Amino acid sequence: KCSPGKISTVLESIVCEACKKGEFDSTENTCLSCPLGYFQPAAGQTQCSKCVPGSISKTLASTECADCIKGRFDNAENECLRCPLGFYQNTAGQIQCVGCLPGSISMQMESLKCIPCKEGKYESENSCHDCPRGYYQQSNHESQCFVCASGKIASDRGLLSCTSCPKGKFEKKNTMCNDCPSG
Repeated sequence: KCSPGKISTVLESIVCEACKKGEFDSTENTCLSCPLGYFQPAAGQTQCSKCVPGSISKTLASTECADCIKGRFDNAENECLRCPLGFYQNTAGQIQCVGCLPGSISMQMESLKCIPCKEGKYESENSCHDCPRGYYQQSNHESQCFVCASGKIASDRGLLSCTSCPKGKFEKKNTMCNDCPSG
């Protein structure tokens, strides 16, 4: 009988051969391939090692594991999945993606970074939108716009500030200046 990690390929033979790299002997005189998610870099072994979280084995009988690339994460089922919209991953070999901060978005799946919404815009559901008429936003990286103060207007979308109505006019719904009535 052969020692663990070795097998006899000829019946009743005293010559034993080591299982190859990427294989193991299950003590039944049979070399088995390491399953997906496992690897074995040495010959003549009795078991395979599990890939560390954040890495996968790409084939059966792997001799090594590979890190998930940037923009992807290990889902614990030997798959490197793309980070979804609203998330990013800028480091290889990770088990999760990082959510974009409020006021920033990821432009595509498998993003390496999030991009802040610019001034005059706000973030909602991973999209940057213009502030509506009557609202403004003077900072980037924001998730809301602010209503113009009484007496001021934002007559267009996506404005960075509100303006005062000129003399003889009054603000209406923070979006337009109307002539004051005579008298």
